[in-house]
Amino acid sequence: MIDSFASSKAYRRLLARVERRYLVGRVRFVAGEREYEVLKVADPDSVFDAAMAEENSRGQKPLDWQPYWAEAWESSLVLAQYVAELSTPTTSLLDLGCGVGVVGAVAAACGWDVMLGDIAQPGLLFSQLNVWPWRERALVRRIDWQQDWLGRDFDVIACADCVYDRRDFHDLDKFWRKHLSDRGEVLIAEPSRLIGREFRETIVQLGWTLDPSPGVRRSGKREVVVSRLTRRR
Repeated sequence: MIDSFASSKAYRRLLARVERRYLVGRVRFVAGEREYEVLKVADPDSVFDAAMAEENSRGQKPLDWQPYWAEAWESSLVLAQYVAELSTPTTSLLDLGCGVGVVGAVAAACGWDVMLGDIAQPGLLFSQLNVWPWRERALVRRIDWQQDWLGRDFDVIACADCVYDRRDFHDLDKFWRKHLSDRGEVLIAEPSRLIGREFRETIVQLGWTLDPSPGVRRSGKREVVVSRLTRRR
């Protein structure tokens, strides 16, 4: 998926910009009946360590974003596979908290009108690279779900590994309500862990209908829980 268009001058310039700062790695996976290859940071731990060192140097002032964007997480691989299985790829999808853009790239490849958004600017550069073959139907932009309003809605909002901090639950609830179409749905994928169960309980209390039927899926050695949310009517 990457090498077939690497001759593009604009692509090469963007890749060179990324490679000046990060050692780039590749992840291959299958979604639907197609094999994909996406770029990510080869050593995500180095990004985590550098970010934590910077935060410590600031004293009490936290970073604007967490360094989790650098990895192609199992949750994003599973959610990308699930999106590829959906039967209506002609609608709009927002890959929220996109990281390196795994879900958004697969959605665009499947024919969706896609926006990929994250608060971490470095992740957006990787997302641009990974969605490059389908860029005519994909927009990559910075999104802060705590305060941004995008001026449009989406039929599907996909969130892979976005509910790791309970302080985000209410902000996500508000963002989804502002940006989901009338009959739209939110797709959630997160590792099987306690905070995920807490999120599912909380979001139902906030007025959402949760459909657990996508179930627990496995990626490598990790179990990932996939859920569908719709607004209660």
